[in-house]
Amino acid sequence: KEEIKDEINGIAAELESRKKENQENTIRKENVVKLTGIIKQNTEEFHKLDILKKKYDFWYIAWGDRGMKSYKFGGILSEINESLKKASQVLTDGKLQVQFNNKKEQKTAADKREIVMNVRDTYKSKLKPKAYSGGEKQLISLMVIISLWDVASSILGKSTNLLVLDEIFASLDVPRRKKVIDMIAKIDSTQRIVFII
Repeated sequence: KEEIKDEINGIAAELESRKKENQENTIRKENVVKLTGIIKQNTEEFHKLDILKKKYDFWYIAWGDRGMKSYKFGGILSEINESLKKASQVLTDGKLQVQFNNKKEQKTAADKREIVMNVRDTYKSKLKPKAYSGGEKQLISLMVIISLWDVASSILGKSTNLLVLDEIFASLDVPRRKKVIDMIAKIDSTQRIVFII
């Protein structure tokens, strides 16, 4: 009897141990299933974010200095520069010349394209636009605006009839104001409208 009792107790203990082990295994399986679900969800979220990042990267590059901006703008630089020469003749008798260049540099592993504005005049040779006086900066800005306006009309194949200029006389001396007024009169004679605020 004692032996049978001990054997039954041993079997019961073994069953209890296996029952506990099964419960632990069930808990482990549940945890594995939960973790697998979390990993799958995180993987899907990561995949979505990766796709979104690729889209943002595309647009960032496409519209950045190396993308469409450089390509589109670079393709019409000769037209812009030609228009800038005409504006320079009217506003400064050709003394202040503005020109855009499409500069390609090897700064990193990828080529970097950059549109660079050069300004030259008969007095100061080649300086950065920041180095010029307020009136000269105003003339440079006006030349660029009018040139881009002309080129936009050329590209579109029809005249862009409206130009709004804000405080264009603010930093200009009297002789330069007269030059700007002459240029606006020339524009006005082409049936285009210029508003000055």
